Amino acid sequence: MIAASYIFRFIRKGEIVLATNLSSVDAEIFEYYVKPGMKITKKPIKDLNFPTGAIIGGVVRGNESFITIGSTLIKPGDYAVVFSLPDAIHEVEVFFN
Repeated sequence: MIAASYIFRFIRKGEIVLATNLSSVDAEIFEYYVKPGMKITKKPIKDLNFPTGAIIGGVVRGNESFITIGSTLIKPGDYAVVFSLPDAIHEVEVFFN
C-alpha cells in the first residue's frame, strides 16, 4: 500500500501528501497540503460547489484535527482529507492546484 501511495502522488495533481485506493468500494482517499491561493481556500465548503462524488471529510490544522461541516473554511497550511469516487477526481484536483 505504501508503494501505491507513492505512485498516486506522482500521477495525481495538487500537493498530495498521501493517497490510497479503497478497492473494495472503488474510491480514493487523498490528503492534500493546502497552499495560499488555492481555490479551496476562497470560500466555506458549502459555497465551493465541490464535485458530486467527493467530500472533504476532515482537516488537520496544526496540532488539531476535525471533521468538516459546511461552514468550515479551509486555510493555507491545513491538510485536507478528501474521499473521492474515480469520476470526481479530476474535478477535485482543480480545487487544490
